[in-house]
Amino acid sequence: QRHHHRRHYEYAAPVRLVKEGNDNAVSFALYQEQQRALARTAQDEADVMRDVLVDLESQPEIFASGNFAKTMNQLRRKQKQRIKKKQNAFSGKGFGGGAGTGAGASRGTSTSASTSSTVKLPPISPQAAQRGLEQAAVLVEKGVVRINSVLSPETAASMRAAILQERSDSETAVAKGMPSSKRFGDLLLSEHRREVLLPLADSPNAPAIVHALDELFGTPTASLRPLLDVLVGEDSILYELASLVSEPGANQQTVHADMPFTKECVLYTAFLALQDVTFDMGPTTFLPNTHASAEPHTKLKDDNNPPLFVKNEFLKQSQPRLALLHAGDVVVFDSRALHCGGRNDPNKGSTRALFNFSFTNPTTTTTTTLFQQGGVNMASIRPGYATRPLTLGTLCRELVVAAANTNGNDPFQAWGDGLGPEGDEMTKQREQYRRQRNTPEGCL
Repeated sequence: QRHHHRRHYEYAAPVRLVKEGNDNAVSFALYQEQQRALARTAQDEADVMRDVLVDLESQPEIFASGNFAKTMNQLRRKQKQRIKKKQNAFSGKGFGGGAGTGAGASRGTSTSASTSSTVKLPPISPQAAQRGLEQAAVLVEKGVVRINSVLSPETAASMRAAILQERSDSETAVAKGMPSSKRFGDLLLSEHRREVLLPLADSPNAPAIVHALDELFGTPTASLRPLLDVLVGEDSILYELASLVSEPGANQQTVHADMPFTKECVLYTAFLALQDVTFDMGPTTFLPNTHASAEPHTKLKDDNNPPLFVKNEFLKQSQPRLALLHAGDVVVFDSRALHCGGRNDPNKGSTRALFNFSFTNPTTTTTTTLFQQGGVNMASIRPGYATRPLTLGTLCRELVVAAANTNGNDPFQAWGDGLGPEGDEMTKQREQYRRQRNTPEGCL
């Protein structure tokens, strides 16, 4: 049963999601009852895990395991094969090659809208490449990896302020009639929670977001480029670009995966803290080693199949890890890994803002199917960006070109704010998808 918590597949509730705001009193009553049931289930799960929670460390014990070296070798071979294939296809342009991936190409027109298609990125240093390989190996083995200080505290604070302002601007725009799906993601247990879909250009809040992306992917010392270079390479598509913001009073979430179990990972997602995350703010809990097998997923389907004691025992033995992050720290995880957001205490909590983004795994057929069959209806990204995909290679090159220019050009001006008419059809699909669940029949 597919339930959207972002695009999540929710196992805890055996009914379809009915969103608030429906004029039908029956539908709204059913929605409220479902939310209460989900909140109770989520709190029960949290109670089971409470005594076994451990902080998610940046250097897990995997570095001493034999599988770690084997995984690194496998990743290294895949990376070399991907680079060789790219060189053969694009005459040795290396990482960042691949003309025709810019905004103009995605519209079937000239690629002149993106001036960076032939730009070569600064090489990744051997030390950074080794660090990225080790981080990728941890992620492949455990399903989740924590990386500290990927953003400076100043950049994190600036981005947080911009995101909170973007939330306010978006709420105003929706109040004036703009479809909510253009501005906000579709959340489960959404009371006191918002997922703000972020702009890359044409917004006073965009520069702070772009500056953060530059620290992550554009500069010679970009903190996350080495990891993604190993994991997915330049053809990976930016699938989500948003911020999860929870306020005091936000409920505990049920344990879930972002995607159902598949043989290979479809998406890699990052949760980046824009302020220190304390326990009272409801940090995310991750269940390591739940990404590589279907068995953990089947144990969470509902309270009767399997029996509740099976689910509870699984949660106790799952070694849950709590992401108590500092500002600028990030957790990158496999979309199949089980996790849940925590309860933001109504009395002792405070606003928690996370920058969340995801990239596709371009080597899986499942990723292609995800886009062809409407998966972007559920992606947490503005509709204009969903219909004009931005690859990792193009993202990095645009940032490099902008840094080299002195005229202050916006690197993503060709993509605009993601709210233009090119996304209207996608918006219609998203709104229809939500309305189909906003009926009395939808919750039966």
